[in-house]
Amino acid sequence: MASSVAAQADGPLREAAADAATFFAEMVLPSVAEFLRDRADKRRGCNACLALASMSDHYFHTPGAAVAPHRDVDGYRRSHAALNWSVGTIIGVANATKHVLRKPGRVGFGDVFADDIACGNLRCGWPINGREVMVEVAPDNLWLLSDLVGEAARYWAEKVAALPN
Repeated sequence: MASSVAAQADGPLREAAADAATFFAEMVLPSVAEFLRDRADKRRGCNACLALASMSDHYFHTPGAAVAPHRDVDGYRRSHAALNWSVGTIIGVANATKHVLRKPGRVGFGDVFADDIACGNLRCGWPINGREVMVEVAPDNLWLLSDLVGEAARYWAEKVAALPN
């Protein structure tokens, strides 16, 4: 089994891994949809963030993608985070999922949590009396993870739609 996978690394597997549109359709969209159907599920929320955060890498390695002037994927990823705050925050949640501890100016895994939203919260646009996964991006600065995931998914959908066929 392992040898057959290794033998395919230069063939179809490599092409699929380098194709941002395929990755978006097969991995990102299903992960996002699962989380948005159950917005209280921290596991699904973090998995959606991990898939979305990987889009920079997949897009960077897609033949024909406009990535200039970037020469490395790290710089390319940082450029998306700078262009879209939700994308940057999602990358932060994905990193927190992998690396646990909060670093200065970053989100930690403990800052991502599911909680009940009571009517007394009275936050504009927030659901009332429901359970949601939230992320505390800074002290007392809470965001619904579903809003951030939805915005990051829209951002990448636009980028993927602009890829040459």
